[in-house]
Amino acid sequence: MRQYDSFNPITRRGLRIHYISPFICQLGAEASGSGFGGSANLDIAPVNRLPGPASLSIEGSVLAWSSQPYIFAYVIYYASAENGPFSILTSNVLATQFNIAGDLPPGNYFVKVTGIEPTAGETLPSPTIAITVA
Repeated sequence: MRQYDSFNPITRRGLRIHYISPFICQLGAEASGSGFGGSANLDIAPVNRLPGPASLSIEGSVLAWSSQPYIFAYVIYYASAENGPFSILTSNVLATQFNIAGDLPPGNYFVKVTGIEPTAGETLPSPTIAITVA
């Protein structure tokens, strides 16, 4: 495995720490021309996000959502405005419901849920719903 020097940070006490990071991947590109003023193209295949939970509801302090067969964990987001910005309330939820009691201070919030899928990553979000935490 190739390694490269990524940076030499200085700590708060002024001590230098030499950090070597493993070379994880190398981007390759074909160049055209003589090396002077040539161009390089890098093709990155787009990832299609799969549909997330189709429904989201709340009863009391329990959020519940629909499941998809390819999702193995869920991420719950909340915001104080309908269009965000959203923050992560919790992640790695394995069930299709979550009790939010004690996780949010009293107030009005907007909540949405996404799923984690092994090949495409995070799914599209569920519909956003408004909730009130007492």
